[in-house]
Amino acid sequence: MSDVMNEVFIKEPIIKCINVTKSFSNADAQIQKNQVLHGISLEIEEGDIVCIIGKSGSGKSTLLSILAGLDNASSGDIYNLGKRLNSMSSYEKAIFRQKNIGFVFQQFNLISQYTAMENVMLPLSFLGICKSEREEKAKQMLRLLGLYGIRNHRPSQMSGGEQQRIAIARALITNPRIIYADEPTGNLDSVNTQEIMNILCKQVKERQCTLVMITHDLSLKKFADKTITMQDGRIIKNEGESL
Repeated sequence: MSDVMNEVFIKEPIIKCINVTKSFSNADAQIQKNQVLHGISLEIEEGDIVCIIGKSGSGKSTLLSILAGLDNASSGDIYNLGKRLNSMSSYEKAIFRQKNIGFVFQQFNLISQYTAMENVMLPLSFLGICKSEREEKAKQMLRLLGLYGIRNHRPSQMSGGEQQRIAIARALITNPRIIYADEPTGNLDSVNTQEIMNILCKQVKERQCTLVMITHDLSLKKFADKTITMQDGRIIKNEGESL
C-alpha cells in the first residue's frame, strides 16, 4: 500500500486563535494602555454552535470582533477557514467576509427605508449577483423562514421578532460558512428568544455552517455544542474542550 494511502488527514478547525491579546491606548496618555484580552487561545470545529458567555466588560464583544476580522488584535494569530486574518489587508478581509461570513446583531441593523425583501437581498448585491436572481433567492429565503407575508414591510412596520428573523434571513442569504451573532436575542422577550434561537440553530445545522454567538443570557447555553465562559478578558471555562 502506498504512503499516500497510509497518510492520516487531520481536519483543521474552521476558527482558530492563538494567544490573542487586545489593548487600547488611553487617548490622553499614549503610554498607558488598557488590556482587554489576555492571551486568548481557542479552536472551533466546523458545524459547531458555540456560545461565548460573560458579563458586560468580560471581553466577549471584543473577541467576537477580532474573530470576525472586524477589529485587529494587538498580538496573536486568528484563522478563519484556514486563512490568517491578521495577514490580510482591510480590503481583503472585507471581501473574505462578504463571501464567507454572515452577521446577526442585537440591534438588527436593518436599513429603515428598505423593505424586508430589499434588506434580505442586500448582501447579494455586493457579490455581483443580478437583480432577478437576487429577488428569487430572497423570495425563497423569506418563504423558508415564514416571512413572505411581510416582504413589503419596512422595519418600522415589524415587531422585534420579525426584524430579527429578517436579519437572520439576510445573514443566511449568501450561504456563509460562518455566522457571527452579537447578542442575537438581547432585544427580545423570552417567547421570541426561544423562537429565534430555534430558527437560527435549525438553519445552521441544516446548512452545516458554524455559529459563534456572544451573550450574557445563560439560557442560550442549551442551544450550543460548546460553551466558552469569559471573565476579565480571559477564558475561564471551555465546556467541550480541555484547556
